[in-house]
Amino acid sequence: MYANLNAPSMGSRSQSLMESHAMLSIEVLCSLLVYVDDLVLAGNDLRKITQVKALLDVKFKIKDLSHLKYFLGFEIARSKEGIMLYQQKYATDLLEQFGLTNLKYATNSMRYTFHLSKSSSSPFHDLTPYHRLIRRLLYLTNTRPDISFTVN
Repeated sequence: MYANLNAPSMGSRSQSLMESHAMLSIEVLCSLLVYVDDLVLAGNDLRKITQVKALLDVKFKIKDLSHLKYFLGFEIARSKEGIMLYQQKYATDLLEQFGLTNLKYATNSMRYTFHLSKSSSSPFHDLTPYHRLIRRLLYLTNTRPDISFTVN
């Protein structure tokens, strides 16, 4: 099964890339992930990956960094069984950044009947570090459902 990817709504740069590879084969998978100025190219056909890399290099002068090891907080490990994604480094860096590496582990989350009050502690004057911690924890919960309940 083939699909025509040459759509008229694409910009000239994207359209010229698609004109070179106007047909997509279902048997061959070649995915391109883009984040700002980083690209990840993955697929099941090394020859097709090499063709796409050559095309991208002609158009954009890319640099091939070989096998992916770390991307967007994910560690990528390759083995005979497949590819595994880990976020241990991301979580460890998070704990170190906020000075939480020496805390003791809790076997359960906070009691849901626990009542907080305004007088229980002094208010934060700068909420920026707190907001940064919450954003990073929320990112971690997208990939770690086992800690999602505790963070939320």
